[in-house]
Parts: sequence; structure tokens; C-alpha cells
Amino acid sequence: MPIGSVKTNIGHLEPASGLAGLIKSILALEHNRFPASLHFDTPNQDIPFDDLNIKVAGKAVDLVRGRSSRLAGINSFGFGGTNAHAVIADAPRVCAPLEAPKDGPLVISARSEVALKELAGR
Repeated sequence: MPIGSVKTNIGHLEPASGLAGLIKSILALEHNRFPASLHFDTPNQDIPFDDLNIKVAGKAVDLVRGRSSRLAGINSFGFGGTNAHAVIADAPRVCAPLEAPKDGPLVISARSEVALKELAGR
């Protein structure tokens, strides 16, 4: 399980650290890639990474999407001692859009008559 810190990617954020972590996690799930923790060299010897089934992402990690939703945990240790944890999951898969019938009406809308004519022309 890859772990990382948004701080290595964009620096100290204090009160906004949780929001940045949330955005990083959403983008990682959306793009199927967990970004590397920059400037990471050696793991802390006092943390049993193997026993905990975690690994600091020294390089970007591809996130394989399976049948079940993937989860991402976000921890925030913010300014003034505010601590929070959130868990997010993959967004639901979107079904392919239905094809419009070839002989059906074309409905268009615009804010003005000029914009409507321009849209219809395109």
C-alpha cells in the first residue's frame, strides 16, 4: 500500500493541508497514479513498514482499478493542533451514453437569439 505526503509535492500548507491532501488523493484515483514523495531516500528504521503493509512511494505508483472501489485515506495535522482523517473511494463508473435516435428532434438552447443561431450553425 503506497503512502506519501502532499507536503513533499507542494510544501507546507498549514490550515489548507487537509484540502491539498484530499485533492491529491482524488487526482490519484482519477488518474490511476499515486505521485512520488519527492526527496524520499530512506524509510524510518523505527517504523515496521512490512508489518504494516505500507511503503513510502519513492517513485510514482500505478493504481490498478479492479472490480471493487479503491480507497484512499487522508490525514491532516493542521495548524493549532487540528487533526482529521477522511476516507474516500473511487467515483462510480459512468455508463456509456445512450445514442440519440437518428430521426429524433435536435433540441438546443442558448442565452440569446444570436447565440442560438450561432450554436445551430455549428
